[in-house]
Amino acid sequence: MNKQPEMFTILEGNPAEIETLAKQHGGLRTSIYLPVSHDPPESDQNPIRLRALIDEAANKLAISGADSDTAETLLKPLVSLASSPRELLTRGKTLAFFLDLESASLIELPYASEPNCRVGNRFAIKALLPLLQWNPTYTAVCLNRGEVRAFRGNRFAVEAVEIPDLPEKLEDVTGVDDPEKSLQHHTAKTTSAEGRPGSASTGKIHGQGLPSDLEDSQLNRFFRQVSKALQAYLNGRKDTLILFGVEANIGLFKSMEVWKERRVLEKTEDPQQWSISRVKEEALHLLEPEAKSEREFCLERLREAENKASGLFQLSNCAMAAATGRIETAAVAMDRDVNGICDVENMEVKIVGDEDPVCASDLYDYIASETIRHGGEVFGLEGASIPGEEGVAATVRF
Repeated sequence: MNKQPEMFTILEGNPAEIETLAKQHGGLRTSIYLPVSHDPPESDQNPIRLRALIDEAANKLAISGADSDTAETLLKPLVSLASSPRELLTRGKTLAFFLDLESASLIELPYASEPNCRVGNRFAIKALLPLLQWNPTYTAVCLNRGEVRAFRGNRFAVEAVEIPDLPEKLEDVTGVDDPEKSLQHHTAKTTSAEGRPGSASTGKIHGQGLPSDLEDSQLNRFFRQVSKALQAYLNGRKDTLILFGVEANIGLFKSMEVWKERRVLEKTEDPQQWSISRVKEEALHLLEPEAKSEREFCLERLREAENKASGLFQLSNCAMAAATGRIETAAVAMDRDVNGICDVENMEVKIVGDEDPVCASDLYDYIASETIRHGGEVFGLEGASIPGEEGVAATVRF
């Protein structure tokens, strides 16, 4: 990530941070989602789009009753950022800003989101739901005979790790850095061209045996030690183990230990020149089908609830259930917005326009926020894929 102005707190967008944002309530809070382009001439529009969102936020703050000094203080970090276009050229596809009178936070989203500006008494977090829906923890190992590298990461970050007793290269185990160097040369007598014994010598080569032929070969010893070190490191961890390497190295590594209780994914490609960002990219690509599976499992539960008439499928009912902490699992439409006010005291949900932006919230966002705040699980999906007709569905605890 390029360095952002120091007045912003840079967040990773992990579940704990999103939960913190969801729990903040009261006062004036501004949420802005800015999709960014990375290549000119489209990237020249980044500061222009940001200034338009700043103007929209200033207008909504005025409607909310904020005086000009308050609005200027709250929006100052964004104004500063808009004047430094290069600061907007980040690796993210969307920049999500969360500002109040005491803090300013920024999350880089790895996916595109629609431009959006919300002013109210809570932060808008619906567009962050993809970050919550899938956050696998994995240990990735790049298997080379000349170098073994290990990494641990999740969807947001990855870092190199030092694993006790893990040999980094073959030489650490055998004393030589290439298995072919273990082949032994010695002198043997030869016969002359006529078939008579001769005095000339030739180099005769014999080796320690191929890994599949001799258990004590150097490669077997090397990969056995690598496997044992990883087994010890992963003990007690639920990480998916991801292997990168040529087919022979991966096959030999897997033959050393039994990985029945461990999910193991692999890609047969030489990773020797890979950067840490490439390791993360390849790992998440292998893990991506898991995210689709989790979404489909959520939808199956909601369809089952619909068939049994045991779920909630009306926007107002889901909003009230979320506010009272009753939702166990919910799916909300990412592509729909309905402004409303959830009055828990009177057990009433009122649909409104934009005339009361402080008290009103996008009800889909409200359901997501309240579900998170009360410890439930929420998925952001396309409205058409969600059971029912209102783009929202939920199962309840009681």
